[in-house]
Amino acid sequence: SRCTISAGSTISGTTFGQLFAGDETQFSDNFLSIVADRGATPRARQNAALSLAEFGVAEASLLLEERLIDPTEYFIETDIDLVRRNYTWEAFVNAAQSFELSDKIDERMIRRIDDSWESSKIHDYSILALGRSKSESSANKLGNLLKNNNLSAMLAIGRSGKKEFLPPLIEKMGINQDKEIRRKSIEAVGLLGDNKALPNLIGLLDDTDAEIRQDIINALANIKDPSVIPPLANRMSIEKQASVQVVLVSALANLGATESISSIEPLLQTKNAELYFQVAQALYQITGNSYGYGWE
Repeated sequence: SRCTISAGSTISGTTFGQLFAGDETQFSDNFLSIVADRGATPRARQNAALSLAEFGVAEASLLLEERLIDPTEYFIETDIDLVRRNYTWEAFVNAAQSFELSDKIDERMIRRIDDSWESSKIHDYSILALGRSKSESSANKLGNLLKNNNLSAMLAIGRSGKKEFLPPLIEKMGINQDKEIRRKSIEAVGLLGDNKALPNLIGLLDDTDAEIRQDIINALANIKDPSVIPPLANRMSIEKQASVQVVLVSALANLGATESISSIEPLLQTKNAELYFQVAQALYQITGNSYGYGWE
């Protein structure tokens, strides 16, 4: 018999996907029904939507489109006060980040972005939702927001894969920009994953700001081009900031950089417990040697 999940089910801190991994076919229809059911509890609908995203259930994209533009998902509770509330809408935006959406969402998302009565949080979520649309109107709106250094637009563009925005994002990584603009544009460039950005990113590995260096390393690791291993290994040999070293060893391990072992091993002499653990974990990932942690 087919197992079902009650529409009222709530599992705090855990998505259904984590609990039922491997049974996607059996449970996806139930998740779709729960998301569509306005009578289900908000927690159940949130968890079901996030599980659909985790499973990559294609049918969820159309359902999430409907939920994102349905005004009943986000409304003013006049019987309580005049404050706008949404109990599920933000979770649906998060779930939608795993899917491509149609231009069906554009008009309402753009309206919310431009509505001065909306909170900055709703503006940001609407921008992220719009980023999932591949339409020309979506690209135009995101481009205008990018010109005004909107941080959410940078993230939305990075997640969207809209590589036509790579040049302005690279420009915003420069040292003459505000730090938050630099950090978000670096993240977006990494998410776009275009190796055309590698020379610009590598050129910033020596930035004087440790957080910027961490962002650059993460962006290089995201692009996953083997050519970044030598400059990262070289940075390892001269980097003194422990927080940056942690990011470096993780990046090199994820890139499978066997040639960087000699650059990483000296850090096993560190007295920083977090760094030591990360170094041992990275070396185990590369070499299979557990360095006393019993990971074999």
